[in-house]
Amino acid sequence: MYPKRIAKKRPTKPQSPMCPYCGAVAIVDDGNKVYQTTAHGPMWICANYPDCDAYVGAHPDGKPLGTLANAELRRLRQQVHKAFNPIWKDGALSRGEAYGWLAAAMGLNRQTAHIGQFDVEQCKQALEICQEKNANP
Repeated sequence: MYPKRIAKKRPTKPQSPMCPYCGAVAIVDDGNKVYQTTAHGPMWICANYPDCDAYVGAHPDGKPLGTLANAELRRLRQQVHKAFNPIWKDGALSRGEAYGWLAAAMGLNRQTAHIGQFDVEQCKQALEICQEKNANP
């Protein structure tokens, strides 16, 4: 009897995210449209860019790093990362443990607690929580 053949899984192409600001579909780009260089790697950009200034970086396989964000939300996410990263980079917690702590502090489950997924209000909440933690370690 021959061994049962196992079908290989084909890599799936990430589904194009929709822009939460204008409703247009996002397109994958090498970053040149936004940064005039490809050094930043792949990203999802609103099809209405630059009229709609929403975009987000992507993993090498094309999976978005988060949700599309406008300038305000990108700025807030950067501020949250700046406040959050010292919490785990000092070695007291692993990155995963730090995200678990942040999820609990925000009343979120661990799977949804990712800064790249946060909206404006969640960023403001996370920023306050992280700044408090950094002020009172």
